[in-house]
Amino acid sequence: LVMGAAHGEVDDEIRKAKRHDAAIYATVAYSIHRNVGVAFCGDEHSSDLLIIVDGVSRNVCAKLGHSTKDKDVFTATFRKIQIKESTTVVVFDEITKDFVVKTIFLEIPNELWQGDGAKANGNEVTLTLTRKGNAVYGANGIKLHNFLR
Repeated sequence: LVMGAAHGEVDDEIRKAKRHDAAIYATVAYSIHRNVGVAFCGDEHSSDLLIIVDGVSRNVCAKLGHSTKDKDVFTATFRKIQIKESTTVVVFDEITKDFVVKTIFLEIPNELWQGDGAKANGNEVTLTLTRKGNAVYGANGIKLHNFLR
């Protein structure tokens, strides 16, 4: 009540915040920087975000990419329902040769989730991504593009 909120309202916001991780907040900041409307989805949605680009709305799920033993190989894991109902975005940091940290936002095409590089485990699917050369990313021979390019 001190916060000016109804009983239980603060608890709802805390529960929603726990569902989100750094990748989602980074994607919100990136979307705002790109002049794209963005909002968090509630618990009833499988998507993390709703974005509006040129008057068209899209559901988006963002997850952190994880490094592997090979410095040019990454993995990303999403729930099957997220892949089915949303645009999937993998977020990770890259350190340039000048030691500048650059955040990468890669949009994953739906067909990659069905390919050989995707491994299903229960209700989740993990995709292996590779970096070739100077910041060229791909999976299963398909070049990946930046989100909101």
